[in-house]
Amino acid sequence: MQFFLHLLYAGTLTILSYLSTKLTRSTWLSMIIMMGLLWLPKIIVAQTFGWNAGFINYVFALVFPLWLLTLADTEIIDKNPINILFPF
Repeated sequence: MQFFLHLLYAGTLTILSYLSTKLTRSTWLSMIIMMGLLWLPKIIVAQTFGWNAGFINYVFALVFPLWLLTLADTEIIDKNPINILFPF
């Protein structure tokens, strides 16, 4: 069971990094965001990544909202780009 748990952890973090790259459209910015997870206080990291229920409640739950944001970005915003500099 531990093997599948580690696969779930790795798969979820891979999907989060992929979605953040698609959402920000920048690999470097996405890496900085994901590295920000490493700079969290030790107690938060221990409760989130070291505890199965914490991971499922906090990290795994980010996949669906990030997927929705990425979907909205590609389907709505990219179809009708907003010209902020020259509105006319």
